[in-house]
Amino acid sequence: MDGGQSCRYHAQYSSELRALSLKVATTESIREAGIFDSAEDVMMRQQRARKASDDASKKYLALSGLGDEAFWQGDSLYIRKGDVLLVIDADPTLPGQFESSEAMQAAKTEKSLSLSQEVAKAVLSRLP
Repeated sequence: MDGGQSCRYHAQYSSELRALSLKVATTESIREAGIFDSAEDVMMRQQRARKASDDASKKYLALSGLGDEAFWQGDSLYIRKGDVLLVIDADPTLPGQFESSEAMQAAKTEKSLSLSQEVAKAVLSRLP
């Protein structure tokens, strides 16, 4: 995402969360970057691109209850609230063993979405 700021956090392995990336951009910072017009513009373009991908049926998920609009695209949660755009990537730890790499990936995706939503709610509660 062009414009805005990014933070990356790393947790101890024993934690549920191994790493977290939070990107925040405002319409102002997006305009200053000179590529897109607004947070809404970036969100619309990202949704269009994700929906058009070959694996959209497996990865794209529109979400409600987070900001003005939100979607999950397999490993990142995109949220727009007013003139603020958030992108959250949670990398969870997965204890135990799995029957296949597909089962492991499904569990990772489910846990990543859940953790990303928790982070989103905390961040959104602090925005004006």
